[in-house]
Amino acid sequence: MKRIFFTLTMIATVATGFAQSNKVISANNYLKNGDLAKAKENIDAASVHEKTMNERKTWFYRGKVYLALAATEDEKFKKLDSNAIYKAAEAFEKALELEGRRIGDKEIQQQYQITGRQMFAVGIENYKSQNYPKASKAFENSAEISKKFGITDTSAIFNAGMTAELANDTAKAIEQYRESAKLGYKDGALFVNVAKLEKGQGNIDAALNTLKEGRKLYPENGPILTELINIYLTTGKTDDALAMLNEAIKKDSSNAQLFFARGTLYDKKGMSDKATADYESAIAVDPDNYESYYNLGAVYVNRSAEIQEKMNNLDISKKEEYNKLKAERDTLYEKAIKPLEKAHELNPEDRVTMQTLMGLYGKTNQMEKYKEMKAKFKEENSAE
Repeated sequence: MKRIFFTLTMIATVATGFAQSNKVISANNYLKNGDLAKAKENIDAASVHEKTMNERKTWFYRGKVYLALAATEDEKFKKLDSNAIYKAAEAFEKALELEGRRIGDKEIQQQYQITGRQMFAVGIENYKSQNYPKASKAFENSAEISKKFGITDTSAIFNAGMTAELANDTAKAIEQYRESAKLGYKDGALFVNVAKLEKGQGNIDAALNTLKEGRKLYPENGPILTELINIYLTTGKTDDALAMLNEAIKKDSSNAQLFFARGTLYDKKGMSDKATADYESAIAVDPDNYESYYNLGAVYVNRSAEIQEKMNNLDISKKEEYNKLKAERDTLYEKAIKPLEKAHELNPEDRVTMQTLMGLYGKTNQMEKYKEMKAKFKEENSAE
């Protein structure tokens, strides 16, 4: 009786082994027939059973099933596993580690590479849906799979950095951007992105070094130059900013903001003639540049105030010199009005512009305009 029982147990055990092996085959058949739910159910069971969990073909077919789940457009299958693409990659990696005669390395490697490309597509899909953390993870994994086959995918690495930045993962963004640059990703914007992130961390020196590194590689790149100028301006390095602006304007004389920025620097340095010339150049390029109109008017107002001070300090006996200064001052009043009126037209709610115009209208005896502006000013104040 004992021998019979032993034999029956052996038969049952072998039968179970065959059943699990059949699940692997069934998973592949369901996959071929497009029933991904049944394919997943069978391969999941086979991949955890002791009889089939260490077989190469189990993990190869598991990889194929999960790759199909990741790539499908059918929502009823797509929702079965949101991490399907990663499970596919893990399965092909596991298959390569195991021995097997029927399925060769080359066949597995081909599917693994397809998985890497699909991983990139998953990154794009998540980017479009603004799921930036998942997008970054997918791009990074895509690059890592390519690397296993001797392929350097700098686009995937750059995208991993870009989406990490959008996800506010600054450390990862900088790491991925720098890696893509090191591996030869050719885009000056990369250095601007890294510099902005470093500046956001308060590391101004690192940001400047990054931009200078970028300029060596891309000396004609406008955004790198512009970002350098911005940092010099915000850190009070006026002379450095001015040198950069001179260079930038030589390369791009159609950029109104460059003229405006240089005009403000000349203004700060007390070089009003050069400042007005740059504001006028900015307006010529961009006739709706409110800031340049306002600053141009302000230059004339400030110069008139300097002359008024000279008049106030003159001896009462110097009438001829006084009258000469008065005429010069009044000319500056008139010069200031036109750009400030345009500034008011472009930005009618700005109170400083309104107050300045009211003062100028009063000083030039334009009382109708003064009354009109005063009424607008009161109306703007009462609207709050």
